[in-house]
Amino acid sequence: MLRQILVDVPRTIPGVPLFHQAKVQRCLERLLFVWSLRHPASGYVQGMNDLVTPLFIVFLSSVLLNPDSPLYSPHAADADASGEASSNSSGGGGRFPRGECAVVAALESLDLGRVSSDCLATVEADAYWGLTKLLDNIQDHYTAGQPGLQRQIYRLEELIKRTDRALYDHLASNGVP
Repeated sequence: MLRQILVDVPRTIPGVPLFHQAKVQRCLERLLFVWSLRHPASGYVQGMNDLVTPLFIVFLSSVLLNPDSPLYSPHAADADASGEASSNSSGGGGRFPRGECAVVAALESLDLGRVSSDCLATVEADAYWGLTKLLDNIQDHYTAGQPGLQRQIYRLEELIKRTDRALYDHLASNGVP
């Protein structure tokens, strides 16, 4: 289980340098390992690192945008991806590559050397609990026999049967369960 986590974490969002910083990788490894230990029926499944990354970003950005945080920057919305002030001073921020906002640009280039260990520990804990809540209702999709997926397939089959009998008959005649 730990071996798969250690293989997957370095593959997390390849184009975003934030996820290739050692501090972030250790956070992801710890929270995924603890999650898998606390959920032995499913354990870690490849790709869970991709489920936790949006949560990590949300909680990290909440630290960065919190006025009480030492990392808070009231001008974050006016900075572009290169860190320079935007020409748009109306508070709406400027234009960013690929339509990114200032927070995304800031997170992608964030040097975690500036983030206190306490802040990072809080982000890690929040991401862990967010992942736990996210997977609570679908954990049985990842257990032996995948009963959760089987139930979903049955429900989908019944829905198609009820709403589009012609499609249901076509799928059934072609061996699609």
